[in-house]
Amino acid sequence: MLILLALVERTPMDHWISDWLFDSHSRAFNLNDSFLFKRVLHDWARNIAYISALLILAGLAWSGLANKPRWRPPLVFMFISMFLSTATIAIIKYSSDIYCPNLLLEYGGQFQRVELFDFQPSNQPPGRCWPSGHASTGFCFLGFFYAARVYEPRWALPCLIAAIGLGVLFSVSQTIRGVHFFSHGIWTGLIIWAINIVLAAGLLPATTRAPEQPITEIRG
Repeated sequence: MLILLALVERTPMDHWISDWLFDSHSRAFNLNDSFLFKRVLHDWARNIAYISALLILAGLAWSGLANKPRWRPPLVFMFISMFLSTATIAIIKYSSDIYCPNLLLEYGGQFQRVELFDFQPSNQPPGRCWPSGHASTGFCFLGFFYAARVYEPRWALPCLIAAIGLGVLFSVSQTIRGVHFFSHGIWTGLIIWAINIVLAAGLLPATTRAPEQPITEIRG
């Protein structure tokens, strides 16, 4: 991801991709209001994170009522991870000067392009379009991978594939709609991954499994 990020940040790749998706005749991204990309992969899909958070809270309540204390640490970690991941992306995005592609002059909008770390022109309001907020609803499941790696290792790889798959899917769908550049989703993934590395180091034990004891055969 770092290599890919360096590639898109140091080349015009973001704009090559958006140029290819932009219809110069209609002066718009024609799939912006597509039922699949807008309704299904944006409006409906973002509920996945909300529903998952509610299920985690329900699991915590059940673990208390059913006296299942071993379920609490992974559930608490997953909830904290999801909350901090999405909240951090939202805060960074709210403070960002970068615009979405469909708001730029070259793509039928009304604002000049502002690159990462550029100064915002005084006559323009903040863009608030970086990093990708919608991608965070997919990448926020990276916390499930770190919890599973400690408490249920057999589920670690499926959780990792699901989190990265959802994050990439949501990133690509927003790029196709013209409401994000491709790199916005990559930044979201890297930021959330970094958050989870820190959380896992601080909140998760190295392992919860006791070493296996050798079985001694006793002969009478």
